[in-house]
Amino acid sequence: MNKGITRVSIVTAAPEILDDKDMDALTVRALAARLDVQREAWLGEAATRVKEAAHLHDEGDRRFAAHLDG
Repeated sequence: MNKGITRVSIVTAAPEILDDKDMDALTVRALAARLDVQREAWLGEAATRVKEAAHLHDEGDRRFAAHLDG
């Protein structure tokens, strides 16, 4: 059953891995396996999140510049 990649699923899966093994075992590959997702899907999702964060950062910069100019 694919649990999917969500903040909650990651926060839930990470301690499970730590309980089962140790800190060195907590990797993207281990999280992807625990969440039953392909590593490539994980990386694609991560890339999407980075793009979203960059967009928000750019929007914040634009608003701040407009505030200074206003």
